[in-house]
Amino acid sequence: MITVIGTTFPLAYHYGPLEREVLQKTAEQIESKFKDEKNLLLNMTWFGPQFDNGQWQKLEKLIYKDCAKFDNLFLLSTIDPVYLREDLIDSIINQIKCEKVIRIGTWENQKYQWNWHAAAAYKLMTIPTLDQISLQSVKHVFVCLQRKPRLHRVELTNLILASRLDRRGIITLGGGSKEHADIYADGMMGPNITLGENLDDFITEDDCGGIPCDLFGLGPLTVWKNHFLHVVSETEFNNWHPLFVTEKTWKPMIGLRPFVIHGQTRIYPWLRNRGFKTFNHYWPHVDIETSEDQHGSVMSVLHWLCDMTLSEIEDIYQDMLPDLRYNRERFIEFSREQYHKMHHVFES
Repeated sequence: MITVIGTTFPLAYHYGPLEREVLQKTAEQIESKFKDEKNLLLNMTWFGPQFDNGQWQKLEKLIYKDCAKFDNLFLLSTIDPVYLREDLIDSIINQIKCEKVIRIGTWENQKYQWNWHAAAAYKLMTIPTLDQISLQSVKHVFVCLQRKPRLHRVELTNLILASRLDRRGIITLGGGSKEHADIYADGMMGPNITLGENLDDFITEDDCGGIPCDLFGLGPLTVWKNHFLHVVSETEFNNWHPLFVTEKTWKPMIGLRPFVIHGQTRIYPWLRNRGFKTFNHYWPHVDIETSEDQHGSVMSVLHWLCDMTLSEIEDIYQDMLPDLRYNRERFIEFSREQYHKMHHVFES
């Protein structure tokens, strides 16, 4: 027996159909593995008392009014970070008095962990050819492609603009709406810097000031082929939040580019532990992995690179190229592994 509570992305969204498929497949696997037990499966997408979608209220009725008890609680994390606080998870566990709590998906350091965004790339993304993404020239020292104006992105963008480093690289950021500014940037509005893409060429899930929701592309390949460093502006920024790795981290792997993470620096060892190469040893004077000033460390790398000649940067790229090619092949392999794991949860 299984009870499923939680919402999913709409079917019209990029990830909607796959999320519903995975939720259904996960429920089927639980029913097969724990067929003689009472199981509760919570999909953590937009789940918590702060969301006005009725799912939290449905859970409250089940456990407080109906006093339902379960043998096992399953927490499925897929597309978005988990927004439900740990103390609320503990209260659910205590109320339903379950024997087992099993976390599936993007949870860190869990037995049944897999990365949604890598698995989705395997299923939904067309991997560009080497000819399409190989470095043509270093017209742009760096590229930082951002969409939603989260606070850490607004702050870094303002630093880049104030330092006039935008003359040496490309940066985008959606201006968003007042609603987005309140949600993502503590009331700050982004400067709304776009590449001028035609939004009709993309599936538009929400308005971020003209920035396309391009989950499965690398952006304009003319830009891609002519930049050196990729600044990954991740969704989650603070290291004390649960680790969350999205397609933003995977794009430089696919596209043969070195990268720095503007986000949770725990991503660097997480990647190395999964067989990927990182590139911070090329700028050893910058304490990029342990510094509490993440804005400052990213800016230090950008300043250092922008002081170099283009021929010096091209020499560094040639030295990196074997590791860049390795990362691309490792990602293709890793994405297959993640897709297999999500469809064979209890076989690992």
